[in-house]
Amino acid sequence: MFVSCKSTEKNITNQTEKVKIAFIGNSITYGLGIWNRKANSFPGIIQDSLKNECVIGNFGVCSSTLLKKGYRSYRFTKKYKRALGFNADIIFVKLGTNDGNPSNWRYKVDFVNDYQEFIDSLKNSPKHPRIILLSPVSYFTKKYPGKPALIRDTICPMIKEIAINNKLEYIDLQTPTAACSKYFWDGVHPNKKGANLIASIILSYLKNNKQLSQ
Repeated sequence: MFVSCKSTEKNITNQTEKVKIAFIGNSITYGLGIWNRKANSFPGIIQDSLKNECVIGNFGVCSSTLLKKGYRSYRFTKKYKRALGFNADIIFVKLGTNDGNPSNWRYKVDFVNDYQEFIDSLKNSPKHPRIILLSPVSYFTKKYPGKPALIRDTICPMIKEIAINNKLEYIDLQTPTAACSKYFWDGVHPNKKGANLIASIILSYLKNNKQLSQ
């Protein structure tokens, strides 16, 4: 099955009276393979739930990596510039899944430093946004046999440690998706049920951590 990653998004309307939340990520954030992805991707579901309080920017880029030397480093995409230009109050970062591919993970020694540089670039945006790091979701496909364990046991703990060292918030999406392979249409990308699960975890976190900005 071929699903195009080409974006047809228009510029997001400026709604300064609402809290602005940006989601930075890869094709999982983008909503690859979900019908009507703008509404049914997990950022779209969160937008619908928080529409009276927030405006959401989905800045997911298919195949993107955190690693600067990765196949498609997010740092060098147009969406990265758009995400900065969105001037969000809160930024969620969900990168790391594609970094676990063998062609990318050969640069693993750069992962922490590249992530730190990325965080610093977000911190320096005008609003000095609240930054929340998201772990990768569970990975179920057998395309790369060692990748599920690599993501679970190495990449997720690295991201959590980065969050701790920077005194940033961290949300674990790995654990609650571990038994939910049926929620991922190809073993990687969530279907609508998977997107609803991810959205519910993030919404619950925001509800329990009530401030919508720093």
